[in-house]
Amino acid sequence: MDAQVKRALERDRVIDITTIGRKTGQQRRIEIWFHHVDGKLFISGSPGRRD
Repeated sequence: MDAQVKRALERDRVIDITTIGRKTGQQRRIEIWFHHVDGKLFISGSPGRRD
């Protein structure tokens, strides 16, 4: 893992991920939460509407 990415993951608990629709080509941004447990990263979405 890149050192800059590792430092960012140690500092924050939220990641914004941008995906591009296969059919529409439109960008969609989602917010993912993650947690450090025993040296591993676990991701989870926030509660709410799912697409």
